[in-house]
Amino acid sequence: SQCSLKNDKSSPKKNDFITGIRKFGKTAKENIDHELARKMMIQREVQMAVNIARARDNIQIFGTAWISLVSVITVAKIAKKPVPGVAAVPVVVGGLLLGN
Repeated sequence: SQCSLKNDKSSPKKNDFITGIRKFGKTAKENIDHELARKMMIQREVQMAVNIARARDNIQIFGTAWISLVSVITVAKIAKKPVPGVAAVPVVVGGLLLGN
Protein backbone atom coordinates (compact mmCIF):
# COMPACT_ATOMS: atom_id res chain seq x y z
CA SER A 1 0.00 0.00 0.00
CA GLN A 2 1.16 3.51 -0.75
CA CYS A 3 1.72 5.90 2.08
CA SER A 4 0.29 9.34 1.37
CA LEU A 5 1.52 11.97 3.80
CA LYS A 6 -0.80 14.55 2.31
CA ASN A 7 -4.11 12.89 3.22
CA ASP A 8 -3.02 10.64 6.11
CA LYS A 9 -5.61 11.36 8.80
CA SER A 10 -4.39 8.56 11.05
CA SER A 11 -1.13 10.27 11.92
CA PRO A 12 -1.57 13.79 13.39
CA LYS A 13 2.20 14.13 13.92
CA LYS A 14 2.84 13.69 10.20
CA ASN A 15 0.15 16.25 9.36
CA ASP A 16 1.62 18.71 11.87
CA PHE A 17 5.05 18.14 10.37
CA ILE A 18 3.80 18.77 6.83
CA THR A 19 1.85 21.84 7.93
CA GLY A 20 4.96 23.13 9.68
CA ILE A 21 7.04 22.65 6.54
CA ARG A 22 4.44 24.47 4.44
CA LYS A 23 4.35 27.37 6.93
CA PHE A 24 8.14 27.49 6.96
CA GLY A 25 8.21 27.53 3.15
CA LYS A 26 5.65 30.32 3.04
CA THR A 27 7.54 32.33 5.69
CA ALA A 28 10.86 31.75 3.91
CA LYS A 29 9.37 32.96 0.61
CA GLU A 30 7.97 36.07 2.30
CA ASN A 31 11.38 36.77 3.87
CA ILE A 32 13.12 36.33 0.53
CA ASP A 33 10.60 38.62 -1.20
CA HIS A 34 11.03 41.23 1.54
CA GLU A 35 14.85 41.06 1.31
CA LEU A 36 14.72 41.31 -2.48
CA ALA A 37 12.47 44.37 -2.30
CA ARG A 38 14.81 45.96 0.24
CA LYS A 39 17.87 45.34 -1.95
CA MET A 40 16.07 46.76 -4.99
CA MET A 41 15.19 49.89 -3.02
CA ILE A 42 18.81 50.32 -1.89
CA GLN A 43 20.04 49.81 -5.46
CA ARG A 44 17.59 52.47 -6.69
CA GLU A 45 18.77 54.92 -4.02
CA VAL A 46 22.42 54.30 -4.93
CA GLN A 47 21.66 54.83 -8.64
CA MET A 48 19.86 58.09 -7.84
CA ALA A 49 22.85 59.26 -5.78
CA VAL A 50 25.21 58.41 -8.66
CA ASN A 51 23.02 60.34 -11.12
CA ILE A 52 22.94 63.37 -8.82
CA ALA A 53 26.73 63.25 -8.38
CA ARG A 54 27.20 62.96 -12.15
CA ALA A 55 24.95 65.98 -12.76
CA ARG A 56 26.80 67.98 -10.11
CA ASP A 57 30.16 67.10 -11.70
CA ASN A 58 28.90 68.15 -15.14
CA ILE A 59 27.72 71.50 -13.79
CA GLN A 60 31.03 72.09 -12.03
CA ILE A 61 33.20 71.15 -15.03
CA PHE A 62 31.18 72.65 -17.87
CA GLY A 63 30.03 75.60 -15.77
CA THR A 64 33.63 76.52 -15.09
CA ALA A 65 34.55 76.21 -18.76
CA TRP A 66 31.50 78.25 -19.81
CA ILE A 67 32.07 81.04 -17.29
CA SER A 68 35.73 81.18 -18.35
CA LEU A 69 34.70 81.59 -21.99
CA VAL A 70 32.13 84.24 -21.13
CA SER A 71 34.70 86.07 -18.97
CA VAL A 72 37.30 86.08 -21.75
CA ILE A 73 34.74 87.35 -24.27
CA THR A 74 33.55 90.04 -21.83
CA VAL A 75 37.11 91.20 -21.11
CA ALA A 76 37.85 91.29 -24.85
CA LYS A 77 34.71 93.38 -25.48
CA ILE A 78 35.60 95.77 -22.64
CA ALA A 79 39.14 96.09 -24.03
CA LYS A 80 37.56 96.81 -27.46
CA LYS A 81 39.25 93.79 -29.04
CA PRO A 82 37.55 92.11 -31.97
CA VAL A 83 35.42 89.10 -30.97
CA PRO A 84 34.12 86.87 -33.75
CA GLY A 85 30.35 86.55 -33.97
CA VAL A 86 30.71 82.77 -33.85
CA ALA A 87 31.76 83.14 -30.21
CA ALA A 88 28.12 83.83 -29.35
CA VAL A 89 27.13 80.26 -30.29
CA PRO A 90 28.94 78.47 -27.44
CA VAL A 91 27.85 81.20 -25.02
CA VAL A 92 24.18 80.76 -25.88
CA VAL A 93 24.28 76.95 -26.21
CA GLY A 94 26.31 76.57 -23.01
CA GLY A 95 23.94 78.88 -21.14
CA LEU A 96 20.93 76.87 -22.30
CA LEU A 97 22.50 73.51 -21.48
CA LEU A 98 23.70 74.59 -18.06
CA GLY A 99 20.32 76.14 -17.33
CA ASN A 100 18.62 72.88 -18.13
